[in-house]
Amino acid sequence: MKAVNIKTEYLKNPLGIDIENPRVMWNCEGGVTQNAYQIVTDDWDSGKIESSSMRIVVPVKFEKDCPMVSLLSKAYEKITHLDGTPVTTTGGTYAKLMPHIVPFGPSFPGQKGIGHQPNEWMKIEDLNTNAKIYALGIYYLGML
Repeated sequence: MKAVNIKTEYLKNPLGIDIENPRVMWNCEGGVTQNAYQIVTDDWDSGKIESSSMRIVVPVKFEKDCPMVSLLSKAYEKITHLDGTPVTTTGGTYAKLMPHIVPFGPSFPGQKGIGHQPNEWMKIEDLNTNAKIYALGIYYLGML
């Protein structure tokens, strides 16, 4: 199988892309159907992905010790007095569409698995705590 009509951010053979997490899409030569793909760049390897999809958004990835993540964790800990060690979740994020955006959503004890479900909920007290964390996080990030 040969990939053809490869585009990045809907552009064919772009000279440069100023997006950190670009969308990549392609077709299979001769209309063949693929059952897996692998994309390799200078600093990222998707590994073999079992999928017939012919488009991908390179994932958002920040190291736990990068300044933005560290400051958001610090804000979480300062407001909640809980461990702010970052965790990852499954699923997508619109943060992929903007460069230098850290997907960040605080969660609290007892909330495991409540997000993005039918009848999603959060206590008013937790919404207020989130607002405080976001405000302090934005303040910290503004000092970078």
